[in-house]
Amino acid sequence: MMAVSLPENFNVFVGAKTGILKGICMFEGSDASLVQNIPKDLRTLSQEKEITAMAWGSEDETQVLMGLKNQSVQIYNTAKGRLKTIPAENGEGPIVGVAKFGEHLLTGTACGTVRLWDNPGKEINTGGPLERLRVKGNIVATGGKKNDLKLWDVNSGLANTFKAKNVPHDWIELEVPVWISDIAFIPDSDKIIVSTRHGHVRIYDPKAQRRPVFNMEFKEKALTSIAVGPTDGFAIVGTAIGQVYKVDLRQKGMIAGHYKGVRGSVREVACVNNKVISVGLDRHIRVHDAESKQLIKSEYLKSKLNCLLVKSNFELYKKVEEHEVVDDEVEVKIEAGETEMDEIFGALESVNEPSKKNRKGIKIAGLDMPPTKKLKR
Repeated sequence: MMAVSLPENFNVFVGAKTGILKGICMFEGSDASLVQNIPKDLRTLSQEKEITAMAWGSEDETQVLMGLKNQSVQIYNTAKGRLKTIPAENGEGPIVGVAKFGEHLLTGTACGTVRLWDNPGKEINTGGPLERLRVKGNIVATGGKKNDLKLWDVNSGLANTFKAKNVPHDWIELEVPVWISDIAFIPDSDKIIVSTRHGHVRIYDPKAQRRPVFNMEFKEKALTSIAVGPTDGFAIVGTAIGQVYKVDLRQKGMIAGHYKGVRGSVREVACVNNKVISVGLDRHIRVHDAESKQLIKSEYLKSKLNCLLVKSNFELYKKVEEHEVVDDEVEVKIEAGETEMDEIFGALESVNEPSKKNRKGIKIAGLDMPPTKKLKR
């Protein structure tokens, strides 16, 4: 039985407000997940290094791209276990989206600028503040506050290929406000689905018309994240008040289910292999069954979580063997700016997390998994 490095077997990555990347191996049932902090020396972290965007940097999902609040990009190579930092200063505000085209990075910042970091580089202004940037193939999708959905073609020098048109005025002839919070590409089509801070879920078909071909509204709910659902005609949305819903996109649209157990503002949701994964400010990662809505996994990760990246082959691992080990502890300095409540929550230990004496090394489906270090805040 060959020993393999832990990073190669992470099935989930999360990015925290403290600037830490957490690689996670999630297990079935009540077994605690294996969590590795990257970098391991947490004393190098600060709130200026908050992770504000994440994406895969390679098709084989061995590179994790992270956009930071201080306008730098970090690339974590899971095969080699290496972390590289690249400056990407451009305009003002944090990075809200990051991607990689060949050897060149592309970043979008909150002020509304998008830059392709080739030589000499190409920069565009998207027309207003940005909240999200997503990429599919050579197409870049952007949106934000008072800045409706736009599409840009990297192969044409970031030429604008689509500009959404707002829905008609409401019944008292007032303009319907626009505030794109998240964007997702619908597989096997040219359609794009967006969520808004004003509670709208909209689908655009760039080949058909500029206005949305589907529009529904969650009354008095600020939507923060959206993902394509487990089957055609469905989507998953998260809200600012800690709710995750399944949405039926057929006909006029309706709420098809509520994934319970979430308590803090949802920052990102994903739906992979009939599992709904969500993270947020309550410091938990949760996994629900997409169809039954049952909560099947919840892990406390000690940090407020902004971003989520899930492998396309995601499944909960099975424990097949285990052996007793004893962990070392690492003392971690709390950076200036952390609140007293942050320190209190950071000091709490997950109820699912084994104690120092009982922590175990795990073998997963024939893979000898080395033990990870417990980090004490």
